Amino acid sequence: MQLLLSTIIFLWMATAGAQENATSGQKVCQSTSDCSGGEYCASGLCALINCANWAVSTPAGEMSFSEEPCIAEGAEEGEAFCGTDGSCYEYTCENWYQFGPAAFTGYDTATVVELQCDDYADGAAENQNSVVFGCRPYQPGSKAPEAKTWTHFFNQKCSAKTPSGSDFSCYQNKPNTDYRDFQGELARLNLNSCDRDLFDNEQPLYWYIVQMQHTVNKVTTKFGQGRDNTASGSAFDASAADKTMFAHLNDGTFVAGEETDSGSSSSSSASRRWSRNNLGWGIIMVAGAALFLS
Repeated sequence: MQLLLSTIIFLWMATAGAQENATSGQKVCQSTSDCSGGEYCASGLCALINCANWAVSTPAGEMSFSEEPCIAEGAEEGEAFCGTDGSCYEYTCENWYQFGPAAFTGYDTATVVELQCDDYADGAAENQNSVVFGCRPYQPGSKAPEAKTWTHFFNQKCSAKTPSGSDFSCYQNKPNTDYRDFQGELARLNLNSCDRDLFDNEQPLYWYIVQMQHTVNKVTTKFGQGRDNTASGSAFDASAADKTMFAHLNDGTFVAGEETDSGSSSSSSASRRWSRNNLGWGIIMVAGAALFLS
C-alpha cells in the first residue's frame, strides 16, 4: 500500500510539473472571462486573439471560421474571415473554397480540385440575390417582391466537383462590377418607409448577403446565423457589394425548403482542454480505485 501511495504522489507531481511547463507563463483558464483583454481561452490557456492562434485552437462553443480574430487584427466587421491556415481573407468564392472549413467547401489538400469561375447571367431567373434594397433581406433562392424591393443579382458563378463527389457552387460579383444600373433603377421605386409593425427599421436599407451552407443527406445547414450575419446600411456601399457571396456544398440530396440554420463549433479544442486540465485528476481517480480494490 505504501508503494502504491508513493506512486500516486509521484504521478501527480509529474503531471503538475508538466502542466506548469506547458503554460510557459500563460495563464490557465476555464473560459475567456478568466483571461485579460485581447485574449481568449485556448485549450485551457490564455492566448492572444489572432487568426494564427484561433485556427489551431478554437474556443469551445465557438466557430472555427470566425471574423473575431480578424477584427482583432484590424479588419472591419464583415470584411474578412479567419482561414484554416491562420490568415485572414476577404470574402470571395476563391478564398472561401480554399481556406474555409472543409465541411462547407469539400476542399481536400491531398487531392486539389481547381475552382472554375465563369460569367453568370441567370441570377435573376434563379433568385441569386447579392444586394437587396428594401425593408428586409432576401436570401439567395428567395424571390424578393419587385413592388417592394430592388435586387442586384450575382454575376459570376464558381464551381468544383469535390473528391467526395459533392458539388461546390459559389456565387459572387465579378471584380470591377459596375453597380450604376442597379442604383439608377432605384429611382423608379416609390419605397420611402417600412411598416414598423413588421420591420425593425423605419426606412428601407441596402442588405448585403453573405451566406454559406452545405447539404448532407437532404439536410441543409447554414454556416453562422444566416440573416443575422447580413450587413445593412442606408447608403449604397460598392465595397460591401463586392464582398457579397453565396456558397453551397451539395452532396446531391438538396431539397429546397428543408434548410436548418446552425453554427459550427469545434469539439476538438474542448476535448484537448479537458485532457490537459483533468489528466492529473484522472490519474488520481484510477490509482485510488486500484488502492480501494487492493
